[in-house]
Amino acid sequence: MAYGQTGSGKTYTMIGSENNPGIAPRAFQRLFQLVEAGHSRHSVLASAYMMELYNDKLIDLFRPPGNTDNEKLDIKKDKKGSVHVQGATVCSVSSAGELTRAFKQGLTNRHTAATKMNVESSRSHLIIVVCLNITSKQTGSVLKGKLTLVDLAGSERVSKSGATADQLREANSINKSLSALGDVVSALSSESSFVPYRYVLTSLHHSDL
Repeated sequence: MAYGQTGSGKTYTMIGSENNPGIAPRAFQRLFQLVEAGHSRHSVLASAYMMELYNDKLIDLFRPPGNTDNEKLDIKKDKKGSVHVQGATVCSVSSAGELTRAFKQGLTNRHTAATKMNVESSRSHLIIVVCLNITSKQTGSVLKGKLTLVDLAGSERVSKSGATADQLREANSINKSLSALGDVVSALSSESSFVPYRYVLTSLHHSDL
């Protein structure tokens, strides 16, 4: 989870460049190296879904071109406490290259805008979830794993950002959700009996935090 002020390098750290890959493509590469190393003992099915949280609304970044119906995205929690997003487009992937290409395609749909503090400021929280179903070839037992990577929108003082009316609304939504995330982390670190998972961002990461 990349967190920090606008312009501090969160998105570059997470995504990187063609010559200097960031955390996400490096993680994808390492993940499939491990899958390949264990292929004699396990069969693995990998899939991913990717979304942004923009103005407190989840938007599917893997949606087919021209499809703007994101009303079906809904946060659900199973009996084991694992969180998933119902209605998200799930892409099956068989290599780091496939996953990286899907990730880059999803990035083209993300909301960005110029502010005084950053010429291309991310105006949404970006989340990609990679799911693994690992089946033992010897026993048939199944294990499930999940890798969640998050590039949070930048926190900034509205007075310094040069925000338009729409960007002011975006900034207020961003700052409110980041504050809620801070409240959850604080409650967890102090082992509070009540953890305020009441906003979309914190509910989405209930099983990750």
